[in-house]
Amino acid sequence: MPHHHHVYWRFDFDIETAGKNLVREYNNPPIIGNSNYHDKIFEVRRPKDYSRRRHWEISNTRTKRTYALIPGRSDGTSTDFGMGDVWILQYHNTELDDGSPESKAHLDKFLTGESVMDKDVVIWYGAHFRHVQHHHDASGDGDGPATHVVCPDIRPIKW
Repeated sequence: MPHHHHVYWRFDFDIETAGKNLVREYNNPPIIGNSNYHDKIFEVRRPKDYSRRRHWEISNTRTKRTYALIPGRSDGTSTDFGMGDVWILQYHNTELDDGSPESKAHLDKFLTGESVMDKDVVIWYGAHFRHVQHHHDASGDGDGPATHVVCPDIRPIKW
């Protein structure tokens, strides 16, 4: 029976220090004005947008060293059940999981409107994929062992 899987990662980007982070969203074509980049000032949930090559860059505001968080080609986008793709949040040591006994993610409860500019930032990233399981194939793809691979690409871009 076809169904969807949703997986979430919590990334704590401590680039040289725990604080002093800047998260910039990249879109091409731009979504506002002529700039491809927009700083994220407050906590926010953002969707993936493959048509705009959307990704996020996390920098240390003092040293300018930067990593990119790029959605994987197989990571899909959120559904009503999947709830979201990316949450940019100020770090809190109590926000390690959503605490829900349900399989549905409840990460929006962490969105409190706090500033993320020049702070210690955490990014939750969600991947979503459709799985069709056949009675003769435990992986659901007809090729034997499971072949579903989802994850973002995290790479240094200014180092």
